[in-house]
Amino acid sequence: MFDEDDEHLVDAQTARLLRTFVERIERLHAERDHLAKDISDIYAEVKASGHDANAVKTVVKLRRKDPAALQREQALVDVYLRALGVDTSSARMAPDDFLNLDDDDFPSEMEGKATGASPPLP
Repeated sequence: MFDEDDEHLVDAQTARLLRTFVERIERLHAERDHLAKDISDIYAEVKASGHDANAVKTVVKLRRKDPAALQREQALVDVYLRALGVDTSSARMAPDDFLNLDDDDFPSEMEGKATGASPPLP
């Protein structure tokens, strides 16, 4: 156990170095908190514009994944679903497709609202 008698083991240089590490970590935590707030604000904008924030979160999560890892994950999910008797014959997007989506791949906001239907997958 470290107690006051062992204080002499930590010299001034070591104390400065530790303080620097701690301060850097604290700054990064503050930045992370600020970024988390910014991201939360964007999801609130998504919701306010009439879009599904959870679906957008899923898209962001999928686009951040390595395409090969995503493909392995999707294959496993398909295996598990088939094992449970769930039909998996519906078309799935390839992992690279998530990385290359742009605005032209989605119907306009008015199209989805006019029909009341969900937008089709590309």
